[in-house]
Amino acid sequence: MSTVLPSKPPRNRSDFSALIASILADAIAFLDQDQAAAQICIEKANKLMLQRPAEAPNKGGFPPWQAKRLQNFIIENLTGSIRMEQTAALVKLSPSHFSRAFKVTFGENFSQYVIMQRLGLARHMMKTTSEPIGEIAAACGLADQAHLTRLFRRTYGVTPSAWRRLEPRNA
Repeated sequence: MSTVLPSKPPRNRSDFSALIASILADAIAFLDQDQAAAQICIEKANKLMLQRPAEAPNKGGFPPWQAKRLQNFIIENLTGSIRMEQTAALVKLSPSHFSRAFKVTFGENFSQYVIMQRLGLARHMMKTTSEPIGEIAAACGLADQAHLTRLFRRTYGVTPSAWRRLEPRNA
C-alpha cells in the first residue's frame, strides 16, 4: 500500500522530514486512484508531525548558503566516496568544527546524513526502475546489497525487496 512506518518514531528532525516527505509523496500518488489510501497517508503524516522533536536554534551552525552548498555537494557525489575531511575543506573548516556545525545545522552527524541521502536515492531508484537491488546499492555508493539491506531494515523496519513489493511503481 504505502510507506511502512518504523516501529519507533525517528529521533531527529532530518529522519522525520524524510519519512513525512515519503508519506506525502505516497498520498499524492494515491490521490487520483484511491482517495481513501491518500487520506490514510495524510493522517500518518499528521500523526508524525505531532511527534516531531522541537527545532533547536541554529547557533554555531552553517549559514544558509553554506548549508545549501554542502547539500548540493553531497547529493552530487552520492555514488562515490564522500569523506568528511574533503567536505569540511569545501567550506574551509577543520573536521572537528565542521562536525559540530553540521550537527547543529542538519540535526544529525555527517555520516548519518549521508546514509539517509543514500537511502533516499535507493528508495527513489527502487520505485522508478527495475534494477536489481545489488546494482542499486552500488549506484548509491554503498558497498553491496547486504549493506543496503542492513541500513534499510534498521531505518525503515523492512528489507528493500519487501518495501519494493509494497510500493506502487512509478516506472
